Amino acid sequence: LGKYTESKDALIGYLAKPLPQAKAINANFYIAENFFCLGEYQKAIEFYDKALASNQGSEEASLAQYGKAWSYIKLRRFQDAISEFEILKDMESSLSIKDSVLFGEAEAYVELGNFKESIKLYNELIDGYPESNHLPNAYIKKGESLFQLSLYDAALETFLEGIQKYPSGEYSDDFHYNIAWAYFKLGRHAKAIEE
Repeated sequence: LGKYTESKDALIGYLAKPLPQAKAINANFYIAENFFCLGEYQKAIEFYDKALASNQGSEEASLAQYGKAWSYIKLRRFQDAISEFEILKDMESSLSIKDSVLFGEAEAYVELGNFKESIKLYNELIDGYPESNHLPNAYIKKGESLFQLSLYDAALETFLEGIQKYPSGEYSDDFHYNIAWAYFKLGRHAKAIEE
């Protein structure tokens, strides 16, 4: 944490000088990133906004918008996060992070209890971005959303598909845990115990 504070303070000092616009935008962005890493999300939003003020349409603007959206999630302002993710989806420069945008927006909908909308977004991510690093977690979260809607067969199918594609790794225990619960809710207790 000390390095983030040190970096933030140095960049704020750097901004005190007259700077070309591009350098000021970058400094504001990295100050925001430091505040985010320090858990000071409201301050992060303030500096993401400064970075965005005169930097629309660039890849840096997409990253600032993305950081702002996740800051709102951290502040538990999920509707604000969704609004930011929607802006990002319309930005051409966000194409390189579109899978992350879909995942983040789906997470916000889960937090609001809107599981139908989260499932749509997880499906879009799973179907449209087969190389995404978010896929193992998207399968789990989609299955959990289906489970919350008492759609246990569909949840089980999603978990089984996920474990088949990602049989080992950091999410395998989560898959097995959720598979067991789906079997249990379906009355297949012997299969639940096997998991």
